[in-house]
Amino acid sequence: MSYTAKQIRNLNKKAKKKEQRYKETGDTDYLRERDSIHDQVNILKRNMEVNLKNKKRKINQEKKSDLQLMNEAIKMNRSEKNEAEQKKKIQKEKEEARKERRKNVKEILKKKKEDIYEKEKKEKEDYQKYMESIYEEKQQFREKYLEHHPDSTDSKIQKEFVRSQKKKIEFLNWKESMIQCFQSVGMDKDKAEEEFYKMIKFNETNQKMELEDINSNPRL
Repeated sequence: MSYTAKQIRNLNKKAKKKEQRYKETGDTDYLRERDSIHDQVNILKRNMEVNLKNKKRKINQEKKSDLQLMNEAIKMNRSEKNEAEQKKKIQKEKEEARKERRKNVKEILKKKKEDIYEKEKKEKEDYQKYMESIYEEKQQFREKYLEHHPDSTDSKIQKEFVRSQKKKIEFLNWKESMIQCFQSVGMDKDKAEEEFYKMIKFNETNQKMELEDINSNPRL
């Protein structure tokens, strides 16, 4: 293996390591370093190809007549010109594709950071609203409770508030369970919620009628 070929092999190894580090860290500096190494590899490859062609050309020229050499020179000049233009075009396309990839990576990272920021901001705002609503609900509960129990202590009020919150959570969980049950038989969410409150009203009406019947017909 020639010295240049060894250089190319070592540079390719370095480029792979840079790309692996980018995948691990997301740092675009590694992409730039990888691309710089690829450029060095391309230069070495071109130089190696040119040297090889020149070597072959020298051998062939020694065997050809002046006319043949002239014709070959014209043909080779045209071929090299076309090849150079083609390589230039390919290199330009690669560079544009590389820039587009970098741009996309930056946009993805930027969007990810923005999404995380917005999510954290919303969670903080939701938590703040929740704490404010709990505080307001607690104050309302305190005022209402003191109307009926003016001698209650803060400790007693706190216990009753926690108990009412627990009942509220149990009701909401039961409500969610019943709505899911209604939805499982084909109702949409709005219809399921409407059916749930109809059931609540029906049960309240039955309990009221039972209570009235007991009061009007007491057991002996």
